[in-house]
Amino acid sequence: ALARAAVDAHSLEFNEPLITCATPELVASLNIVDDARYGAVLIDEASQFPTTPLALDLCAAASLTFVAAGDDLQLPPRRHATGLLDDVVDAGRVDLVPLEWHYRSGCPTLIGASNALFYGSRLVAPACAPRDPGLVVIEVDAPMASARGPPAGLVNEGQARRIADDVVALVKKADAAGAPLSVGVVTLNRPQRGLIYRLLLESGAGLEAHPTCKGSLRRTPISGRDVSGDPPLFVESIDRIQGEERGTIFLSTLLAPRAGEATVDLETLDHLEEEEDSDDEQV
Repeated sequence: ALARAAVDAHSLEFNEPLITCATPELVASLNIVDDARYGAVLIDEASQFPTTPLALDLCAAASLTFVAAGDDLQLPPRRHATGLLDDVVDAGRVDLVPLEWHYRSGCPTLIGASNALFYGSRLVAPACAPRDPGLVVIEVDAPMASARGPPAGLVNEGQARRIADDVVALVKKADAAGAPLSVGVVTLNRPQRGLIYRLLLESGAGLEAHPTCKGSLRRTPISGRDVSGDPPLFVESIDRIQGEERGTIFLSTLLAPRAGEATVDLETLDHLEEEEDSDDEQV
């Protein structure tokens, strides 16, 4: 109510909308675009923004400039075939301005693979000396299986245990050095995410559910253990980690032949989103 009153008061005093920075949920709850007109409307992470009536209202609220910033190679919004960025590009009504600078990776191998596979090697990364270990692929000889859950679905226990062991090793290393811990774990589905989450909680490494970040863990604050510089240790499925950045990230590819089978059906990927969502309380 206070935020809505501030918007109304500013509009009455200056006869124009103020600069508004808000999430889609806040825009909808405050009815910010119902009667407002903005010289420019900018939507960040537009590839993750579903093309809903709210998105169309935001487009219509721009009187001079509309900017949709995002990556058309990212996953679309969950449960949607496309996002606003894809739909705007497909409509052919906007000028495309490719952004080619990549600034996050501290090691060339981290962006090199996706640059070659998806971006036609056009991304420009800042010059930096290669740092160990960079991008590492570890083969785990373990079958995929169905788990009853919750939630029910496909899991790869061998991959889950290897990742949990490696995360625990990093926890112990940070403890010994008195250094911050910056780690994240990404999976392709929620059952695998739940399995890794449980293994870490039960690892004996002094990890607990994060009190404010759902889906994350933290090192338990104890005497002699400084965790003030730790970001949340997230364990999430791939559709929920947009914008996250950690020093080390593990990805469980999940897929492997089932026990007794020689090959894996890659069409399995098409059915991963049909699995039920999991809550941390169930894990």
